[in-house]
Formats: sequence, C-alpha cells, structure tokens
Amino acid sequence: MSQDPIGLAGGMPDTDFQKAVDWNKQWLKDKIAAGYKVVDIGTDGRAVRSDYYKVELEAVKETGTKRIKLKKFANGETVADMRARVSCK
Repeated sequence: MSQDPIGLAGGMPDTDFQKAVDWNKQWLKDKIAAGYKVVDIGTDGRAVRSDYYKVELEAVKETGTKRIKLKKFANGETVADMRARVSCK
C-alpha cells in the first residue's frame, strides 16, 4: 500500500487505514484540547516515518502546543534502552 510504507495497516483497505490515521489525529487534538501534554520519545530509527507519527506532528503544529522531547524516564532508563528491552525496531 502506498499510504502505509512501513506496514502498519496489516492489510486493511487504504480507505480504512486512512480512517484510522484520521481518527488518531483527532484523538490527539482532543487530548491536547483537554490539557494533556505531548511527550515525544523521538524516532525509532526508521528512514520513513509512519502516517500516524506524521499526523501527530501535524496535530501538534495545528494546535500550537509544544511537545516535550523525552530523553530519559524517571528511573534513568533512556528511550533507546527501553526500545531494546521491549524489542521495538
């Protein structure tokens, strides 16, 4: 699928995948409007960003909110350490 270069759609039709991406963007905008802060744990090393991440960045920009870049968790573990521990690639 051209809209899903990293395989997040799991074979769903393009229109359903786009609905899911749009829902994700609106969900984040609603959370921002409710006063939640946006914490960005950064990229996962892939050259291509997911459509979900792209619309999340759009939502942050459109709402004028600031995102907090997380470097370490309260326990001192870095984002890279956490990803390695939970096998995120």
